[in-house]
Amino acid sequence: MKNEKRHANMAWDTQSDMLYATMGAIFMLLLFSKIQDKLISTHQTNSI
Repeated sequence: MKNEKRHANMAWDTQSDMLYATMGAIFMLLLFSKIQDKLISTHQTNSI
């Protein structure tokens, strides 16, 4: 019984880790895409 309970907790721990990793990836994409767009537009206006 204890082994099954520990296994269930480990499975949930993995799922929550993947959820946090996904949320972090989405947040970073949203944050850095705007910064990258600004840097690209600055670079293109300086190159012309």
